[in-house]
Amino acid sequence: MEAAGSTPRLLPHHPHIATSRRNAERLTKLYPTHRERILAHLRIHGAYGSTRAELAFDLGLKIQSVCPIVFRLREQRELIETDRQRDGGYVLVAVDNA
Repeated sequence: MEAAGSTPRLLPHHPHIATSRRNAERLTKLYPTHRERILAHLRIHGAYGSTRAELAFDLGLKIQSVCPIVFRLREQRELIETDRQRDGGYVLVAVDNA
């Protein structure tokens, strides 16, 4: 887990596509804000959780922005992907709601 106030390492991206790296650099700067918004959203929804598509829609973000942040939050064990599905997407819940 990154220390509070530190810059997180670059979010996942395709190493051979320049636009993918530029988007990852941009998202990495926004990561602390989006991270908090996603976790707050999942905590509010409790055990019901949200899919990536629901997070994107509810928070007004692009799915392409949500996915790498969810990946990092799963890596850091701050959220889990359940085996439940809704509308074709796996349901995510915050660890403190699991």
